[in-house]
Amino acid sequence: MTLFALSSFLVPLGLACLPPFRRLWRDDSPGLAFLCGWAAIVGVLFLAGVAGAPLHVVAGILAVAAAAGLADGAWRRCRSIRALLHPLFALTILVVCLLIAAGPVVYQVYAWDAWTNWVGWSRQIVVADAYFRSDMWVAIAGYPPGWPLAMAFPGLLSGVFVVEDAWSVVISLHVGLLALFYDLARRIFLRFARMDGATASMSAWIVVLAGLALELSWSLVPVLLLIEEPQYFFLAAGFLALGLGFVRGTATPRLLAAATLMMLTAYLFKTSFVTYAPGYVLMAGCLIFAADGRVSFHRAGVLQLSAIVLSIAALMGLWSQIAADGRCHADTAGMIARLASGEAVHGIPLDRFAAALAGRMTDFALSWKLPLTLAALAGFAAFGRLPFGIAAILALATLWLAFYVGVLGGMATCFSEHEISIFASVQRYTRVPLRLTQTTGLFMALAVAAIFVGVLRDRSRLPSIGRTTVILAALIAALASWQVHRGYRSILDVEVRANLAEDDRRRIRIARNDTETVFARFAGIAPEPHVLFYFSSAPHTEPVAAQFAGLGTRRGDPMRRIEVLSASLTAAPAELDALRRTLAGVRAVAIAGAAGPALQTLPEIADGLSRCTAADRSRDSAPDGYLLLRRPEDGRFDCRKRTVGPATGAPRDVSG
Repeated sequence: MTLFALSSFLVPLGLACLPPFRRLWRDDSPGLAFLCGWAAIVGVLFLAGVAGAPLHVVAGILAVAAAAGLADGAWRRCRSIRALLHPLFALTILVVCLLIAAGPVVYQVYAWDAWTNWVGWSRQIVVADAYFRSDMWVAIAGYPPGWPLAMAFPGLLSGVFVVEDAWSVVISLHVGLLALFYDLARRIFLRFARMDGATASMSAWIVVLAGLALELSWSLVPVLLLIEEPQYFFLAAGFLALGLGFVRGTATPRLLAAATLMMLTAYLFKTSFVTYAPGYVLMAGCLIFAADGRVSFHRAGVLQLSAIVLSIAALMGLWSQIAADGRCHADTAGMIARLASGEAVHGIPLDRFAAALAGRMTDFALSWKLPLTLAALAGFAAFGRLPFGIAAILALATLWLAFYVGVLGGMATCFSEHEISIFASVQRYTRVPLRLTQTTGLFMALAVAAIFVGVLRDRSRLPSIGRTTVILAALIAALASWQVHRGYRSILDVEVRANLAEDDRRRIRIARNDTETVFARFAGIAPEPHVLFYFSSAPHTEPVAAQFAGLGTRRGDPMRRIEVLSASLTAAPAELDALRRTLAGVRAVAIAGAAGPALQTLPEIADGLSRCTAADRSRDSAPDGYLLLRRPEDGRFDCRKRTVGPATGAPRDVSG
């Protein structure tokens, strides 16, 4: 991790101190202002990419503007002890201290989606200085580039992509959301429970720390770089920003604009936002026309709601015009047409598949953090008796209905027969609206509880402030201590990956070494891409790791690329015949495992491979396999044993 990782906090913080976001800060909503700063970064980089502007120049302009924001009174306003006790600063300082205590941290990328869809794309953005280019190896052409652009931001400033710097972005976004949790909870306690400022602040801290203990919004230090987390962060921020309006009893234009900006950013992260848009528009309309609990239609409100709808439609229309072809999931109209046709899904009648999908979603919802879900639904039910309550319940029902139809259309249109048979990704998809339901429902329960506390306070049935302060301080100390422990262990785990088998970690390191060996061998001799053929057994960990390791790192460098093919040594004879023809254009071959099957089935490489195995007592004496490199002069293969590349750091103990 480099010093440029600090840009993930300082730049959105500085932008939050500039107009128009500065007013949110002054309204005691620094968490929302901070996330608006991040939304501005993503939105400006996206528009710059559409216009073809050099992204590193735009990133530099954003950084200069942020520096001006920090200099223009931001530090003077935020240097008080009270400001440092706000989660936006306190949690950032805590994470920085934990990173320092853990020593040099290496983020081990290991998930297929993280390699191909997100981190690999971000890495190429830094090298190409553009969000998309035809020579990029990107698995999700057609998806909006919001999340890759966000992760690439520190690298755009430094000119070098560093995975750990990209990781700092998701940490920063999570801290921003937690700060919004705090701001909303504090305002609930001030208005409904009628607490004094200090007690409300301490109670809000307990809400944040208790939410972290329950992993309501994941752990303090997120350990994955997949799209699910940041998508939820901005969706939750959009709905909770409307919650701030409910607590205030007014729908200010800047609050509505900030909430809508959160949702537009969620769309730039993933087009599945369209399934959340109807519920959001419904809640925004209720806030606009019934902010004080009484329905009142007015021209200004119509204009505000129209602006929200038009801004969403405009962004969707823009992306539909400029999106690169290559991903079925980006074609919303095609999915709707597919459902309307009623065609069977890989031989399964559509109604039967729809029922099975609903059952699979329900099973997951009933098994994943069910107590939190029940508490959230209780919050919705209790909130139903308050202004906006019925609208909130209708918005929840609309959200889930639209989400279900969206997943049904996406799977029926885009999934393969194998993916349909195992209901691939259904749990991952369902977790986003489920977590969003839990978050919003628990804050509704908090509002109802605060109203009850306010009633008890009026009747003098609560303990004295002094006793309450001691209890709150003890709870904060206990919950904070747990977060220090869990946060430190999360940081250690991003390198060791306790849930990843040691064999897979070793394969990743070997594949990275394979890639560097190939580039070193053919640099200046043969044009890229270099073709590396892996003969291994499923799940083919090495090919994916090698492809990611083969990507470039520095801005302005040639788009370094290695093309990786793979096959199993147990393939059918007909497949092996095709593979032998492919081998003619391959510059390197990796035998990931025992040499015996390769010697028996692939005589084309037996000559080179035998040079390694001849000196061995056994054909299988190299447990990690062999790497064959084609000679440019005669086309024959040289052979060497595959080795584990440089370690990613000293082994860590993450047990317990």
